[in-house]
Amino acid sequence: MPMNYTRRRTYKRRTTNYRKTNWPSYQKNRSNPKMRSGVNWQYGPVRTNLQNKINAYRTLYAQCNVTGPYKPSPTTINKFANYVNKGYMLHKISGTKIAKWDKNHNPSWTVNWATKCLKAKYGAAIKALFPTGNGRTYMVATSPTWKGKPFKFPTR
Repeated sequence: MPMNYTRRRTYKRRTTNYRKTNWPSYQKNRSNPKMRSGVNWQYGPVRTNLQNKINAYRTLYAQCNVTGPYKPSPTTINKFANYVNKGYMLHKISGTKIAKWDKNHNPSWTVNWATKCLKAKYGAAIKALFPTGNGRTYMVATSPTWKGKPFKFPTR
């Protein structure tokens, strides 16, 4: 009887059962919970922009109800509301952070000192500010960056 010298296949065939991370991008959308729930993902940036504006208006409304020597005037609130209408962001910054960014190391805790310090550090992104609370925290209006993204202060 002649011997058959043909070699048998000893390797395993690759199947199409890849993990989800190896799937092509068009198949990943099937498992996306946003797509399954019927929410259109294209409205995400619009939704976040509107949420930021609502939060800014809530912050300004809270500043209207403050009692004490650092209550902003109605013209200041109106000016900041117009900044929010234009798409600027509101940030609450403590005076100690501003003093840390100050190059002269001479904190005087006035609005002019804080404005000069922030404009020297961040330039034209700083539009306006007013004191809140005990006078050592400031509400700052910042314009978007040149790429159109919201301005963010460093966290450290």
